[in-house]
Amino acid sequence: MMASLISNNGPTASSDSTTNTSETFHCLLSTDGKRFRISEKAVRLSIVIRELLDNCTSAATAGNGDEQFYKGECDGDTLALVVSWLEHHKDDQAGGFVEMDEKFEETQAWDEFREGELPAWDNDFFSRIDLNTGLWELLRAANFLDIKNLQAYASKVIAKQVEGKSVEEMRQIFGINANDEPWVNEQ
Repeated sequence: MMASLISNNGPTASSDSTTNTSETFHCLLSTDGKRFRISEKAVRLSIVIRELLDNCTSAATAGNGDEQFYKGECDGDTLALVVSWLEHHKDDQAGGFVEMDEKFEETQAWDEFREGELPAWDNDFFSRIDLNTGLWELLRAANFLDIKNLQAYASKVIAKQVEGKSVEEMRQIFGINANDEPWVNEQ
């Protein structure tokens, strides 16, 4: 399963009619051929794509804008979730949205994030995703694309789902049959 990032033909008028600025958009192509238009500001929340855009400017701007310069693993349903989340959060850094990295995990803000609730929009977003399939695929895509905050949010949702559950309850939540695990049969 491969997804490609295809650059669009450059600036497109912003949807905000009160400004005269233009915004650059890109097109993400899923493994099943679905295309998703995404703003450059949003797509730069992915460290992988940001580095590709920064280091492969000739591929991003050359010719008719259809050069494929990014390969990843994402089906259309998962990529739609990623694009939706990125577009929603593209302006969050100015509002206190911290890019999570190893240093962040050593701060008081990390403790507050870990113990606190997700913002209302994210709570609603994650509540509409099936835990057994969609959430895991979203987490995998966030990991592959190196979207730290999406990884942290998805992991937090999964952790809250299994908090206080027995091993058997977790198997049931995630659809894991104990008989399918080779180490169980050895005991």
